[in-house]
Amino acid sequence: PMREMKNSGIEWIGEIPKDWETISLKKIANFNKGLSITKADLIEDGICVVNYGQIHSKDNNGFRINEKMVRYINELYLNSNEKSKVQYGDIVFADTSEDYDGIGNSVYIDSDRISFAGYHTVIMRVNDNIYSKYLSFLFLTDCWRSQLRSQATGIKVFSITQKMLKNALVIIPPLEKQQRIAEYLDKKCSKIDEIIAKQQTVIEKLKEYKLSMITEAVTKGLNPDVNMKDSGGEWIGEIPEHWEITKIKHKAILNPKCDFSNISYDTLITYTPMECIKNGYYNNRTEILSKIPSSLTPFEEGDIVMAKVTPCFENGNIAIMNNLQSKVGLGSSELFVFRSKGILTKYLFYFLQNINFTRQACLTMTGAGGLKRVSSEFCKNCKLPLPPYIEQKQIADYLDSKCEKIDFTINKKQKLIDKLTEYKKSLIYEVVTGKKEV
Repeated sequence: PMREMKNSGIEWIGEIPKDWETISLKKIANFNKGLSITKADLIEDGICVVNYGQIHSKDNNGFRINEKMVRYINELYLNSNEKSKVQYGDIVFADTSEDYDGIGNSVYIDSDRISFAGYHTVIMRVNDNIYSKYLSFLFLTDCWRSQLRSQATGIKVFSITQKMLKNALVIIPPLEKQQRIAEYLDKKCSKIDEIIAKQQTVIEKLKEYKLSMITEAVTKGLNPDVNMKDSGGEWIGEIPEHWEITKIKHKAILNPKCDFSNISYDTLITYTPMECIKNGYYNNRTEILSKIPSSLTPFEEGDIVMAKVTPCFENGNIAIMNNLQSKVGLGSSELFVFRSKGILTKYLFYFLQNINFTRQACLTMTGAGGLKRVSSEFCKNCKLPLPPYIEQKQIADYLDSKCEKIDFTINKKQKLIDKLTEYKKSLIYEVVTGKKEV
């Protein structure tokens, strides 16, 4: 039978089943703030705390606490912070987000142990006639979040207030229906998450394999029977006898100067932010700049561009800038540019991805907080085992064909993950808005 629907009176939702109601959160829930603590207050073991970083973590599916997400604080907090404690069925929101998509991120507390909510969080506790796990699914939908997104303030960091949450509207089915929806989605989504996690594991393994293959090729060559010699660099180990050992600075210019004097202000510039450079590929934006900001890093056709900050550096944000639409490109200030002189660019590109180089480079990182930078001195003076040019070409060609196959498989897995993620999103939407009955 067709369900009877009625107009919800809210633009983001349209029609809802006749026996559902719309109501603002303040009528069905109370709100409190998490603890005012910093990273420095976290300890190895103690009382659990769910904090802002974990709510935004990609491991958070929104409807259950992931053990990876728990941190700990001193038991002394129990004496005087009653309001920041969470209990089973509470929902904890992050009150700031560094990106638009993260506005409204939250997590459902599905554990009975004594726990707190951490810094930059808002705790929501619902009244008795509401099954809050149903709400945790509603809160995952873009349509519900549109209320918060339209009001969130800030430029680099978006903030949401308790007041915004209190005034946000929700749609509420009868209680037993709330429970049925939550149980149905819990089962379905857990299955989807499981498949996604398996694919993710395969992707990680393929990436590891790819890096170890690159490392082997650029430090040991392709011929297993060749005589070896000590490279003199402990982290490089033995290299083929006929290779020379040099330094990167003798074979590449780091951050070469670009001459902007003859570029008129309405020139087309290829602009590439750091996050657009992934696994050897980049997608850039071509923009017309009215003035050239001095903080940006210039590059030209054929240069290698590599992220210098964590975690982008470890994630292999590196690419050769081929086929630029303009003579000059600009990247964010967090990029290294290598211009080859006397070395095959493709070979250097692979050398910069080998595991040993990445590990050593990470040891040189300096900087405060989350953003640590690789030292440019290290990049210049890093030892570089160098085969003859013809062999550089063979190694680069070999790695090209091998990596292409691996990347193809990774992309296929990633597409499947994207499809499943999309399916999960639309399933949740259909069910929590009453469009699909369960």
